[in-house]
Amino acid sequence: NNVDIRGNVGIGTATVSLNSAYDRTIHIHSTLGSLIKLTDATSGTTDTDGTELLNYGNDTYLINRDAGNLIFGVEGTERMRIESTGNVGIGTVNPYGKFHIDFTGANEKWLTMTGGSGNRLYLNQEYIADYKFGFRSGTTGTDILVFDTQNDRVGIGTTNPSARLDV
Repeated sequence: NNVDIRGNVGIGTATVSLNSAYDRTIHIHSTLGSLIKLTDATSGTTDTDGTELLNYGNDTYLINRDAGNLIFGVEGTERMRIESTGNVGIGTVNPYGKFHIDFTGANEKWLTMTGGSGNRLYLNQEYIADYKFGFRSGTTGTDILVFDTQNDRVGIGTTNPSARLDV
């Protein structure tokens, strides 16, 4: 174990491995895997309690050993959670499916999938119009396919389908 004069801490190593981009480092080394465990009076203190950050081989684990959620936040606001049920929510604190994205209040209401050669598939709801969602070309910016859920219509190559199927 080692604490150098700059305040860097090494556990299980005589030399603290520093990343030059940072002022301070806590370096934990083990031949079996390194673990940081956090517990409190609610979670308990056994091996099956609390939160763990574990490095084992080439894998990194962030594990909540209790029946609670794993919550990610930025600027003091929750942005994503993984519930103990396995449901994932982005923009919602109560996901109602395996993967739930809530765009309420978001400026950009896009779900974008990008492939090679600049190909993109956009799923967009309120940018086209209320009660409509569709796929938009990443190259031309035009709507390829629109679903009008208010009037039960589908449009191909049009943003305002006038029949059940408008091509």
